[in-house]
Amino acid sequence: MLRLYILGTILFVLLFSIKAQYSQYGFNGLDTENGLSNNSVNGILQDSRGYMWFSTYYGLNRYNGYDIKTYFSTTDKETSLTSNFITQLLEDNDGNIWVGTKFGLNKYDKDTESFTRYWADDEQPAALTNNQIGALLLDSRGQMWVGTMGGGLHYYHKQIDGFSCFSQNDTIDTYINTISAITEGYNGELWIGTYGNGLSMFNPKEHFFINFEFPTMQINSLLDDGNGSIWIATDNMGLYRFDKEMKVYERFDMKGSKVKTNLNIILSLTLDKDGTILAAVDGGGIISIDPIHKEVINNRNQNSAFEQLDTKAVFSVYIDSNGLYWVGTIGKGVRIINMDRNRFQHFTHQALNPQSISDNTILSLLEDSKGRIWVGTDGGGLNLFDVTKETFRSYNQLSSNLKSNVIKRIYEDDKQNIWLGTYGSGLAHLNETTNELITYNPSNIIDNEAISISVWSITQQKKDKLWIGTLGNGLYEFDINQKTFIHLKDVYPELNEVMNDYILSLFVDSQKNLWIGTSNGIYVWLNNEKKYIRYLFDRINDSGVGKNAILSIKETSDGQIWIGSNGGGIFKIDPDNGDIANLTINDGLAQEQVYDILEVDSQNIWFATHGGLTKYEIETGRFQNYDTRDGLLGSTFNSLLYSNNGKLMVGGVKGLNVFDPNVIKVNDNVPKVLLAELYINNTPVKAGEEDSPLSHNIADTKEIVLNHNQTNIGIEFVAINYFISEKNSYSYVLENTSEEWSKASSNRLVKYNNLKPGDYTFKVKAANNDGVWSNSETSLKIKVLAPWWKRWYAYVAYFLIIGGVMYAYIRYTVLWIDLRRKLEFEVMEREKIKELNQMRLQFFTNISHEFRTPLTLISGPLETLKSKLSLNSDDEKLFSIAHKNTNLLLRLINQVMDFRKVETGSMALNIKTGDIIACIKEYGESFRYMAAERNMSFSIQSNIDELNIQFDEDIIEKVVYNLLSNAFKYGKEQGHVSLNMQLTQNAVIEHQQLLIKVNDDGIGIDSDTPEEVFKQYKRFKHENKAVAGTGIGLALTKSLVQLHGGTISVDSAKNKGTTFTVALPVVNTGIQQHTDLPVNETFIEKAEPTTVKKATQDNEDKQKYQLLIVDDNQQVVDFLTSVLQERYRVKSANNGQQAFDLLKKRTFDLVISDVMMPVMDGIELCMQIKSDLQTSHIPVILLTAKTSVENKIEGLNTGADAYVPKPFNPELLKAYIDNLLKSREKLKEIFTGNAIILPSEITSTSVDETFITKAIDIVKANMEDESFGVEELGNELAMSRSNLHRKIKALTGKSTTDFIRTIRLKEAAAKLISSDDQISEIAYKVGFNSSSYFIKSFKKEFSMSPGQYKQAHQRWN
Repeated sequence: MLRLYILGTILFVLLFSIKAQYSQYGFNGLDTENGLSNNSVNGILQDSRGYMWFSTYYGLNRYNGYDIKTYFSTTDKETSLTSNFITQLLEDNDGNIWVGTKFGLNKYDKDTESFTRYWADDEQPAALTNNQIGALLLDSRGQMWVGTMGGGLHYYHKQIDGFSCFSQNDTIDTYINTISAITEGYNGELWIGTYGNGLSMFNPKEHFFINFEFPTMQINSLLDDGNGSIWIATDNMGLYRFDKEMKVYERFDMKGSKVKTNLNIILSLTLDKDGTILAAVDGGGIISIDPIHKEVINNRNQNSAFEQLDTKAVFSVYIDSNGLYWVGTIGKGVRIINMDRNRFQHFTHQALNPQSISDNTILSLLEDSKGRIWVGTDGGGLNLFDVTKETFRSYNQLSSNLKSNVIKRIYEDDKQNIWLGTYGSGLAHLNETTNELITYNPSNIIDNEAISISVWSITQQKKDKLWIGTLGNGLYEFDINQKTFIHLKDVYPELNEVMNDYILSLFVDSQKNLWIGTSNGIYVWLNNEKKYIRYLFDRINDSGVGKNAILSIKETSDGQIWIGSNGGGIFKIDPDNGDIANLTINDGLAQEQVYDILEVDSQNIWFATHGGLTKYEIETGRFQNYDTRDGLLGSTFNSLLYSNNGKLMVGGVKGLNVFDPNVIKVNDNVPKVLLAELYINNTPVKAGEEDSPLSHNIADTKEIVLNHNQTNIGIEFVAINYFISEKNSYSYVLENTSEEWSKASSNRLVKYNNLKPGDYTFKVKAANNDGVWSNSETSLKIKVLAPWWKRWYAYVAYFLIIGGVMYAYIRYTVLWIDLRRKLEFEVMEREKIKELNQMRLQFFTNISHEFRTPLTLISGPLETLKSKLSLNSDDEKLFSIAHKNTNLLLRLINQVMDFRKVETGSMALNIKTGDIIACIKEYGESFRYMAAERNMSFSIQSNIDELNIQFDEDIIEKVVYNLLSNAFKYGKEQGHVSLNMQLTQNAVIEHQQLLIKVNDDGIGIDSDTPEEVFKQYKRFKHENKAVAGTGIGLALTKSLVQLHGGTISVDSAKNKGTTFTVALPVVNTGIQQHTDLPVNETFIEKAEPTTVKKATQDNEDKQKYQLLIVDDNQQVVDFLTSVLQERYRVKSANNGQQAFDLLKKRTFDLVISDVMMPVMDGIELCMQIKSDLQTSHIPVILLTAKTSVENKIEGLNTGADAYVPKPFNPELLKAYIDNLLKSREKLKEIFTGNAIILPSEITSTSVDETFITKAIDIVKANMEDESFGVEELGNELAMSRSNLHRKIKALTGKSTTDFIRTIRLKEAAAKLISSDDQISEIAYKVGFNSSSYFIKSFKKEFSMSPGQYKQAHQRWN
């Protein structure tokens, strides 16, 4: 034994590998290539669940028929093995696997899949006394015994998880406590084998030993045969038998064994199913021993199987629950022997054996009337098979004058002639007298030359006639006597017309009807009726026969026709009624390419397919498939033959298989299905892990409970069937999701995702390799919990909460309903008041706009009359009163408009830097006249003379005006009003403020809250009821002050007067400068009298300009006409559309338009004018009652040249008109005066600049063309002659002809300066064909001749 340990230490580092072996007895195996941890297997065990365990010199292995799981010792993992050198395996009654090693004992927990370690420890009273485990035994009472190599015998106490030690005094013998084997006798006694001192008996009840010493005997294994003998396998003395009655040792002589090597090393003993002892001999394989007759057995089937093992180094033998033999070897892994496996005899081509079959690919088989077996091959010709001698005789091109070695068909006619269908060489006949093969081919009718045909099928319907089916040449009738061919078209022409030329199979049934299988369906020639029937595949309805390619046709004893197709499976046709049944893979067929069909008996039909050999039981409809895994040569088979001696011969692509179909055994072992693994969210889970639903191993679990976040699960399962386990199939169902079982497949893992809360039951069943299904299903109940917020107690809580909320709602709704009504009423009141205020304000705003036009018609004529009439002082005074009140009315209108802008948030500051003190004093001085009128004193005071800050002059004016107006309005007669300005003192300049105080000594405010005076429409009662007001002046003042960043306050007492104080920041960084307006403003804010210089042009100059006035108010049109007609020619239009139509027809120098008009307003008219090429040069002045900054910006952005608010001063309007017209004249002068023309200098809009640039470029491009004139320029610019003239005249002041000539002359001037060309040359280059005319024109344009012009510029340069 010690030698084996040393050998094992060497071998465990070596990796031996074997491929799966297939023999008559069905060997296969496992080694390191399959995942085994080591190829030296010293122990084998099948546990109670069916898993196989293998102990090796390096690691422990568990096998489930598919995968091997390995277990190793890991130093830093307490739940791993104590050592990788495994010596013993045992399963106790609780399903725990005990693993003995060279260094410690281990217990495998199947639930947690972890190990508990047991060590020798002198300080622990219930510990082992030695770490090297030599033997393990579970006795008939379920008690476990442990034999150690030097520590004696130990008994395991399950209650304390510890051991009791029974050892002998080692002074008796050194090896008395070195226990290497234990077995239980039939009387319950324990027999102990030592490694060096023979055999001992232990009484487990009275705890005493009896020693039967045999010095130096090293025992490996013990076996009680039940016949009074203990068989002893030794490591150095061979096999012994101990007679329990006589108490003597007897060496067993193995002289009957066929093994001639050393038989002294017996590694293990196993009791076979029939009571035979199997001895594993190192170097001698497995020897069978009859324990009764005490002799070696050599004539059993098992012995033949053992002899065929590929190694004689056998360590252990184990027989599992299904009768499979598991052989543990030294260096070769595990060998598995199935004694009941189907035994197939194989015949293959052997290159060095001339009596072997000539080629492995077999296409056809025939047993002739003499009982001879003929074999046709693909490339090896014809073979005659001698079944008795198991030899083959070859007929091929070399030996028999055969023209082709590809024999597709073999047929014997009614005269016992052998006919061959060959590929490419026609029909061949075997002349057995000369052993020659004679070939026949049909002849060409035209030249009588032979046609090479490939014969794919042969059959006989008539005497002396053969039907020959070819590949591509159709069907022939062959006359055996005449050796002539007649094509089908000459025999049955009506059949030939519908049938194609690829005849793949032929068959004559019992009614002498001819069945013809083609590549396009099957045809039947009814012999008696002399007509045909056609069966075709219906691709649309997926029905009919065979996908149309028919490979084989056979008739069974019941008269049914069976057809094998190329891809459609099997078709069964009932000739009586034409019914068709189809058998496919879904029904159990191995593959749907069926090459041959054979009825062995009335119950069974065999099919040769491209994917295996299939046996079909007609009565039950059960399929049984065989292939390479079952021991056949390959999985593709072409031909079948059932010989007279009861053998089924199967020809395939890898050789010939021969077997007895009646002794083919079916694996009746019903597979046990185990749940192997549970996956949650794609992660395998074990019992005892965090959040694991498993408390035991999944295989022992009946129900699991999953949380709401564990709804994605996978279940892996395995069928315990180790015989061709890869052919096991499974079907499963998850009840509550589907009631249908899955289609049988080899899939062992099923996944379910997003399971809803509820109860499920998973069921799985399995079939073994022969399709035998398990009697019952393995099931697992699954309960998926809802999340806590969807469980019953959550719903109770929800109900209580909702109920409480509803109660509170009902309880307090009644209490709040009155309050809500009150609030709604108040809101309605406020909204109503607000709506009324808005309506009033909107009314004031609208009426203010309407007032501006009449004011214009009042103010304008007054100004005109005043300037025209010579008035005396009284008349002047009347005019001043009218003018003053006109301005007052305008100021009130503006105040309402400003208030509206403040209300809508559309007023913006227009900040400028200036002396605010001077401005305020100026505003105040304007009230001197009012003070005198009311007989009141008025003073203006300031503690500083000048203060330059940023401020909005208009806002400050309005604030001061409103405060002073209010003071004079409510001041008493002969009272006093003061305006005070004071700069506060502060070290930080930013904190300084300018205080503006307006004080009066009038009636004051009779209220405790005088600040309410700043509210809209707020007026206090006072004695002087004659004083009227709007109620918005001070509200507007406060808003303006706040807009400016300041504050306003009031201090008042009844009959003591009122003081308003405005505080403005000196440096106000929070004020935004208004930058929306263009820098050069062309409108005025106030329509006050302005002194304007009167025009000095004579009447002729005045009348040369034509103006267009556009306004929907005829009075405004008449007024403007009366004002402007003395100086200009005036036309008018009532709306923008009418005006634009006039502009397109006539020439105007300037347009004056109102903004608010029907049809087309002034803004749109301005946009149309400025965007149209014909009118874009015309200046536009907008007159409007819309005076807001936004309206002004909108007007200017459309291209307006000026924006004048109503009412306006007539003289100011004239000034605007004169300036715009003068600007146009200056642009024309620039064009005439400058030698170099820049379009941007003579245009005011981008449209005009683009036009004039294009015109100049066109003239320059045609400069040398003297004929280029007005007509050509108009065509280039796509303008009529008149429109072009008006446009050019308006922009340059010249006619089109003068414009072209001017461009030519300016170009000539440039060339005179920049080039040395002669004047005549330059004249021609710029389009003058006459030098004299050029000089005359040049002198007129530049007031000097060309020569003088050139000399003058040369001096300047």
